[in-house]
Amino acid sequence: LFLYGVLLTGAATSALVLSHLSIKDPVKFCCYCAIALGASLLKVQLPGITGTLTVNYVFVLIGLAELSLPECMVVGMLSAVVQCVAHAAKRPRMVQVLFNVANVAMAVTSCGAAFGSRYLHVHGIGLLLRLTFSAVVIFCRIRWRWRRLNCRNRSSTTLRFLIFPTAGT
Repeated sequence: LFLYGVLLTGAATSALVLSHLSIKDPVKFCCYCAIALGASLLKVQLPGITGTLTVNYVFVLIGLAELSLPECMVVGMLSAVVQCVAHAAKRPRMVQVLFNVANVAMAVTSCGAAFGSRYLHVHGIGLLLRLTFSAVVIFCRIRWRWRRLNCRNRSSTTLRFLIFPTAGT
């Protein structure tokens, strides 16, 4: 049930945001995509965690300042696909890739809402603090997903694999 909820919410979120997609500067967007996709190949091994982590969240945060929300979402979703598939010890199932893409869609939307918050603009909060606030939002979003899945079934390797699709690499 949780899996389907994430997939449905991610699909609805991405459909809503991507319906406003308009690439204003195609060269900038393509360069940004290329760099972000290259960075999604870099994986960081964290102690105590099975699997790896990428640095995609950095590009999401920079993308919020440099690109529109739909452009940032495209970059994030493409990076999530590359992260899941590249250098995987075992080919991930489609549902695992879709789960991670859905989570990225929700995380980018959450960060975009935090970054573009009218409240922060009205109170004169600058770029650096808005990016910091967005970083806290994405961290909490990722932690919530990890904690939620861990609470659902601690012994399930399927759920652990959904969290870290590159486990074993």
